[in-house]
Amino acid sequence: KNPPKFSSLIRYIFSGMAGGFFVLLFLGNFQEFIMAYFASVLTVFLMDQMSKLSLNFFVKNIFGGFIAAILGVLLILLFGMFNIHGDYNKVIVGPLMTLVPGVSLTNGIRDLISGELIAGNAKIMEALFIAIALAFGVGMVLQITINIF
Repeated sequence: KNPPKFSSLIRYIFSGMAGGFFVLLFLGNFQEFIMAYFASVLTVFLMDQMSKLSLNFFVKNIFGGFIAAILGVLLILLFGMFNIHGDYNKVIVGPLMTLVPGVSLTNGIRDLISGELIAGNAKIMEALFIAIALAFGVGMVLQITINIF
C-alpha cells in the first residue's frame, strides 16, 4: 500500500475543512460548520485507526458511516447543552461527504467512456458498495436516535 502523500495533521485539518464547507454548501450556519469540522476530523482520524485493523471492506465503510453519524448527533447534543443549536442532518452530511467515493465513481465512468468496460464497471460497483455501506451505518444511528430521542 502506498504511503499517504500528506502528513496526518494536514489530512485531518483539511478533511475537517471539507466537511465544514459541505455543511455551508447545504445552507448550514457557522455553528453547524464548527460541529461538522470536528466531526470530520474525528471521523477521518478514527477511520485511519480502523485501517490498521484487518476489517472487511464493507464493514469498514459501515463503521465509517456509523462514526460520522454518531459524532454528528453527539456534537449536536453537546453544543445544545451550551444553547448552540443546529440541524443534525447537516452536521452528519459534512463528515459523511469526506467518505463518499467520488474519485472512484469518476474513474469508473471515465473507464466506461474509454471502452474499458470491466474496469469501469468494477470501479462503479466499488463506489456503489461504499455508498450503500455508508448509508447503512448512518441509517443504524438514525434509527437508534429516533427511538431514544
